[in-house]
Amino acid sequence: MKNRRRIALLLSVAMLLSQSAGTFAATYEADIAPEELVEEVRSDEIVSMPVDTAAKEEAADGSIWDKVVWKVDDFDYKTEGGKLILESYKGSGGPVFIRKSATVEGNIYPVVADCNNLFDADSTTGELVTHVKFEKGVQMLGTSMDRMFNGCENLLWVDLGDLNIASLTSALYMFSGCTSLQTILVNDSKMAENGDTTSINY
Repeated sequence: MKNRRRIALLLSVAMLLSQSAGTFAATYEADIAPEELVEEVRSDEIVSMPVDTAAKEEAADGSIWDKVVWKVDDFDYKTEGGKLILESYKGSGGPVFIRKSATVEGNIYPVVADCNNLFDADSTTGELVTHVKFEKGVQMLGTSMDRMFNGCENLLWVDLGDLNIASLTSALYMFSGCTSLQTILVNDSKMAENGDTTSINY
C-alpha cells in the first residue's frame, strides 16, 4: 500500500516540480503555501491545485467526454500481435479520450498505449491538448511513462484512474513544462501491490 501511495503522490509532486519558480508565482496566489498545493492521494481522488476553472469541473463531472469523438487516426500507431499500439499523438488538440478498442480496416483491436513520449510536444502536437482520459481497459505498454506529457503547456487535466499502470517504474520528465496543469486523477488500486518503485524518477 505504501508503494502504491508513493507512486501516486510522486506523480502529483512531479507536476509541481516541472514548473519554474517564475511561472508558479504568476499562476498561483502568493499567500498560498506550497505544502497546501498537494493533497494526499487516495483511490479515485482528484489531486488538485487551487485554480478556479470551468473546464476542470466539466471534466470532473464527465460532461466534457460526451462531446469527444475517439479518432485513432489522431495517433501514429501500429498493429501487432492482435493489438493496436498507440505511439504518438498527431491530432488537432483539445480533449482527448483514448478508448479501449479501435476499428481499422474493418478489424477491431484492443488498444495499448506506449506512454513514452505519447504526447511529448517536442515530437508531437501534444502542446494543443487540454484534457486526456483513458477508458477502462486500455493497457500500458512496458514500464515507462517518460516524457509522456513533456511540454504540453495547454494541458489542464489528466485522468489516469482507469489506465492499468501496474508495471510503472519510470516517469522521467512526465509533466515537464506542463505549466497549465491543474488536476491529475490517479487510482492507486491500478498499481502493483508489491511493485518496484525504486527507479521512479522525475
